[in-house]
Amino acid sequence: MALRVVGQLEDLIVDLGRICIPRRSGEVAMEEDFVWMTTRRIKPGTLADFKRTWRPERHPDGMLHAYAYWSDDEQEIIGVSSWVSRESCETWRASWEETRRRAAMAPYVLSEHEGFYRGRELIVPAQP
Repeated sequence: MALRVVGQLEDLIVDLGRICIPRRSGEVAMEEDFVWMTTRRIKPGTLADFKRTWRPERHPDGMLHAYAYWSDDEQEIIGVSSWVSRESCETWRASWEETRRRAAMAPYVLSEHEGFYRGRELIVPAQP
């Protein structure tokens, strides 16, 4: 759900903490996203068990979206979550709930790489 805010110079759309600037022909470009990404390699044959431990017990404050992607061999999983701010992500990451969730996943994880990123949506031109 978007809230339209009309200013003196241009219209802005505020969408769940992200600032959007309208462009020609109705396109909207996202100015900035705050994203946490984790890539994990898990033990063969453990994806179903791993997925049961992955979901947090409650929706983290400040999390806007979360996605999970896994490889065909079901041994590599990429988690992508978008956040209102870096601070909201860091608060969740430091929480007892996240510590407990990570401990529950640990028996299935062989390796892990994670990081916080800032970026924006890339506009794909409409096909004629």
